[in-house]
Amino acid sequence: MGHVTEGVDENGKKILTCLYCGKIIRGGDALNEIGAKNKQKVELCKNVNPYGASVQQFEGDMLDEDCEEVSPSPAPASSTKRKRPIGIGGYFAPRTKPRSHPSINIVLAEKEAKWRVNMIVARLFYDSCIPINVINSIYFQSMVDAITVIGLRYKLSTYHSLRVNLLRNTKKEVQLLVDGYKKTWEDIGCTIMTDGWTDISHRSPINFLVYCPKRVCFVKSMDASDVVKDVGTLFNLFEEIALWVEQNNIVHLVTNNVANYKATGRMLCEKIAVLFGLPVQHIALI
Repeated sequence: MGHVTEGVDENGKKILTCLYCGKIIRGGDALNEIGAKNKQKVELCKNVNPYGASVQQFEGDMLDEDCEEVSPSPAPASSTKRKRPIGIGGYFAPRTKPRSHPSINIVLAEKEAKWRVNMIVARLFYDSCIPINVINSIYFQSMVDAITVIGLRYKLSTYHSLRVNLLRNTKKEVQLLVDGYKKTWEDIGCTIMTDGWTDISHRSPINFLVYCPKRVCFVKSMDASDVVKDVGTLFNLFEEIALWVEQNNIVHLVTNNVANYKATGRMLCEKIAVLFGLPVQHIALI
């Protein structure tokens, strides 16, 4: 009786309502016949399938076959039609859809393809003696992305193009960038910074940079091994940078804390002050 509910029709006769489909069965004797048929079908399934009845078969399915529909009246609000069982494949999107789960073969193939690309890039570095830290350049990944967008249609630039045409275009881009910095120097001033040191070969290179709130701009680097101890020659180098920056834009001068650099910086501050009629303190020597 766990599959039906008892009730009485308009004539006072006993009726049974199926819990699975909402159909109505008249009389109690019919239920006994249905139960006997169900047992016969279960035994038949066991004979056909040595592992017993199918998982999808149960008494409710068999009751549906012998239920007699009395009226088209709707089933109770609480009852719902059973949905068809979903196989395990139903929980995964087909591989033809955009967000489908890739197969193991596809994942392994992609992994091998990436490994081959990485090996090709590595061989270029090793064969050409390219420093490994080049791969950390902000331009490296953008270069790879740009090539990927074009795809197989992209052909590398020629040696001549890299050496002449593209180099000239890059120089123009840098010049436009520096011109933008110079406008800031005119508006709010700037700081000249010098960085000198002695390398393992006992050379004395000097880097010249210009700082402003917008950005630091590298000007030039030179080997000053022969002039670093000569204050007069060192002053000429500093003055050349000051003229390029435009002396009236300079508000600070940062140099190494050694006697010859400090003397050179002091001479430059004095000359700029005389040229523009400013007090020597106008330029801070740091």
